[in-house]
Amino acid sequence: MTKNRNGQRRSLDDADINFIRNLPKGEGYYIDGEFSMLTFNYNRGIGNHSEIGITANYNSYGGRLLDGFIYNFHDAIGTGQQGRNHAANNQVQVVLARDNGNDIVLAERPSNGGFGDPSIYLRTAFPLPYFDWKGKLSIGVKPPLMSERKFLSSGSWDGGFQLTLNKQKLLNTFTINTGYIYTGSFKQTHFNPPSLPYLNLGWLHRYKKNPNTRSQIQLLLAEHPYRDLVDSDLSELQFLLTLGMKWKLNSGTLGMAVSENILNFDNTSDVIVHLSWEHFN
Repeated sequence: MTKNRNGQRRSLDDADINFIRNLPKGEGYYIDGEFSMLTFNYNRGIGNHSEIGITANYNSYGGRLLDGFIYNFHDAIGTGQQGRNHAANNQVQVVLARDNGNDIVLAERPSNGGFGDPSIYLRTAFPLPYFDWKGKLSIGVKPPLMSERKFLSSGSWDGGFQLTLNKQKLLNTFTINTGYIYTGSFKQTHFNPPSLPYLNLGWLHRYKKNPNTRSQIQLLLAEHPYRDLVDSDLSELQFLLTLGMKWKLNSGTLGMAVSENILNFDNTSDVIVHLSWEHFN
């Protein structure tokens, strides 16, 4: 496909889509798009050790805010563009070929975006008397409430649990986070993603000379949800490295971070930029 574009940047046309759909099993895929998410999270304590919370995400499809950053980043580290420079800017297109004929084809952005399904969870803390660690267990569900047509809901219930262990020592906090996500089917596209475990390792460092400034390193290990459809670098095990900073201010905490897959630069997501604001009462 790169060859027949003559060095031009353009969207997929019908001929391109048919070409992808007719590729051998595991090779028929194309994913291009920028996805932005604004997350609102509210927690309320219950007693001394538990809390309930709700998370709502505002999703946006399209845009090209990060395109230049992604191109420059991959040039700087020497991996090349791998065809990124031939994909259209400000476009959302997805093609996934499947054996059963129910191919997933998204020729244009499904909508401008909107609020997705909310998540509701219960979290409780517990001590570990024989170790110098503290634990938290979270259980949550995501009911299908929003529009499937606008790709704001899968149309099915999702659920999962998360176990978090953390240890604080002087200026450092170490975190082990693992969980399992039970995903429902995407009814509109007849896609049943696998339920996947994950492991997240974190290190938060507070600077002695400036205690309101903290640096953060996280490593996420997880299998890719397209592993049964795509036999390529796209679906390999993800090693997502996140580097970030946090600044504690009078009214809250400001955070900034960047994520990249450190072993496979063809894997989605190419680059993830995080901005966060935390306010406590």
